[in-house]
Amino acid sequence: MASCPDIQGEDALNRALDDFFSREDPLEKEIYEKLKHELLDLAKEDQLRNLPRLVFGMIKPAAYARGLAPRVVEWLRLNGFRIALAKFGEIKGKELDELYLFVKRKYQESWWIMERAYSMAPALAMVLVGDYKGHEHACAMLRKLIGPTTPEAGSRGNLRYDLKGVNRVFNIIHISDDPAAALRESSVFFDMEEVLESLSSNNEVKLHMERLKPSKLRELSRWKTFSDLKRRCVNLLNSNELQELLNEESNVLSEDLPFDEERRKLLPIEVKISRIAQSIWRKVREDAINKARTRASLEDKRMWDVFNDRLFAARCIELLSDELKLLEERDFDLLMLWMINRGIIADEWEEIIAHSTWAVMPQMVRDFRKYGKIIISGKC
Repeated sequence: MASCPDIQGEDALNRALDDFFSREDPLEKEIYEKLKHELLDLAKEDQLRNLPRLVFGMIKPAAYARGLAPRVVEWLRLNGFRIALAKFGEIKGKELDELYLFVKRKYQESWWIMERAYSMAPALAMVLVGDYKGHEHACAMLRKLIGPTTPEAGSRGNLRYDLKGVNRVFNIIHISDDPAAALRESSVFFDMEEVLESLSSNNEVKLHMERLKPSKLRELSRWKTFSDLKRRCVNLLNSNELQELLNEESNVLSEDLPFDEERRKLLPIEVKISRIAQSIWRKVREDAINKARTRASLEDKRMWDVFNDRLFAARCIELLSDELKLLEERDFDLLMLWMINRGIIADEWEEIIAHSTWAVMPQMVRDFRKYGKIIISGKC
């Protein structure tokens, strides 16, 4: 491992610790002050000076399901990080609540999706130790390397972007914000004493790579999932125009392009799909109203089912093709129930990808704007 300067001098060490553990939020401040006192009681001086090297990381369930865990492990090692401790298994209950304690408070309305997401497959929790060349600490360096929380908002060279993470929830890997967060999050899964020992030794866990491979690989992609759902919805609409556009969409997705290029190619196609679907919805709605205002046969019990299916199908296609419309939709849960009931959604992964993307779309759009990315919408 290449060397990087440790914290030199007692004053510098105290300043660094104060900075790492400083928090504005009252609850976070209380928790991190308690954690700091515990650290000072247990840690040796060399462990305190090596604290900037500490990172907590976790390879997420979708990355495991896609068979990417061994590749991510190798990537971490190539970037100078030693995996000192590891725990493989399903993350749930108290562990999940403690790990995302502050995230849960901040995003209470969408927290339910995290519990669902982590029930889909195992995850790999890791204590990492590495250099932080030119950065304040190793967490900062590694977070820069993996890229933004929204994978599509990143750039080439970012892990989340290059491996095409599904969305903000299924974004390949979790990395702690700073050394204090790394210590707190590591302590959810490991004893603090063994975490600190990792900072004063060269211990490295031996991972069994075969165990990190799922028995069945899953191809998980937000846009491919959306495309599959839209194709099934089109079968209820009998629209050749939409079918042709969905074929164009599939051709783009089959190229497996980097996100930026893929999004540029998808934009004009998705805008057309969304507009046509909206036009179909309006026509079906008008036909339904006209039917309701005429003398209808009371024996026609299927009349509403047909109109209802076509309305829901058109609306789903419209929303799944437009990020800003999806962001603004408040009744997507009802559309999800309809898609499940009608067999549009074929399995649990499709359901969780569609549901989680909707749940975090406000944050995803914010990231697209922050990093100057295309927003796929006819409203831009």
